[in-house]
Amino acid sequence: MSSLFSRATLLQLSGILGAGIFVLPYVFSQSRLAPLGLVLVTFVIAQINLFYTDIILATKGDHQLAGYAGIYLGSFFRRLTLVNFLVLNPCILLAYLILATKFLQALFPGLSLLSAVLIFLLPVSLFHLSSIKIFKSYYLIIPLFLVYFTFVIFIVSLFFPGSSSNPAAPLFGNFIGPLVFALTGFTIIPEVEEVLRFHPRKAFLVKAASLLGLALAAVIYLFFSYSVNRIVAGHVTSDSVTSLTAVIPTIGRIFSFLGLLLVFEATLNFLLVFKEIFHRDLHLHPSVSLLLPLLGLASISPFVYLPLMSLISLTGSVTIFVFALIICLIRLKIGPSPQVYLRAFMIFLLFLLAQIA
Repeated sequence: MSSLFSRATLLQLSGILGAGIFVLPYVFSQSRLAPLGLVLVTFVIAQINLFYTDIILATKGDHQLAGYAGIYLGSFFRRLTLVNFLVLNPCILLAYLILATKFLQALFPGLSLLSAVLIFLLPVSLFHLSSIKIFKSYYLIIPLFLVYFTFVIFIVSLFFPGSSSNPAAPLFGNFIGPLVFALTGFTIIPEVEEVLRFHPRKAFLVKAASLLGLALAAVIYLFFSYSVNRIVAGHVTSDSVTSLTAVIPTIGRIFSFLGLLLVFEATLNFLLVFKEIFHRDLHLHPSVSLLLPLLGLASISPFVYLPLMSLISLTGSVTIFVFALIICLIRLKIGPSPQVYLRAFMIFLLFLLAQIA
């Protein structure tokens, strides 16, 4: 049991812990309320994860969110989920592309933005079009490296005096979007359930693995954000590694390399999701379904100049909200109760706060 549960927890952690970690130090540098916001958002995301777990456990067969929406809410919500995926994925891909260029420029100072975009797009295109597959263990190992180096950077940060400045305390809405972006990982829960599928205590362990993975991600984010802010004395760039490299080049480049691996893997995964949507849901020819995601990625590359934080805030507060709303509606359809209504209201209230900024 412990081996399966550990694997499921690590899988959930890997589904959350990603490129979002690199934007949070900037969020923490802008508001002293960010740690409280992290606790609040973690709690609400936990409710979304538990709702989605209930949906998975109550439904026969393997599905993704669009499938569950179609089963419980009808074809309109199934199409809405698919459309939202087609809106969300390009936004996330653009955020990954922006981060990838920043990581490459931190690794290779003097590299132009255009060169960085081309250097990233070329191997992504080759891997996507070829039969080469990145092993799933790779996706699990990189988060472990992130955890290790987060511990290292925390120890190093203790030797720095930190910043004496006191950041402002803006409305929660200013940082809820980035926090939601960084903590969202409900899409990996069907795979977590698959790991524990034949265990007699599956229902309890899937929920426990999902919650533990989320809690670990939140703790890692907190330590990483604190450490970066302490080392660079609060002068954090939106990608964090640029400012970190200026102070401790070696550690900055290590995190730049890890970040590059993360966005590379994540970009390939999102391209695969696009391909599956085009082929299985929109019934396009396999070759067309393979090429369209790359054309989409190339078409958004000219927007690499957009502000990273604005893009991530929009993604977290708007498009993920649509998914959260659909999950709440499905959960209410399965078994409404006063408790479920209250939890759904908390989820709605969080995203309402995100619109205030």
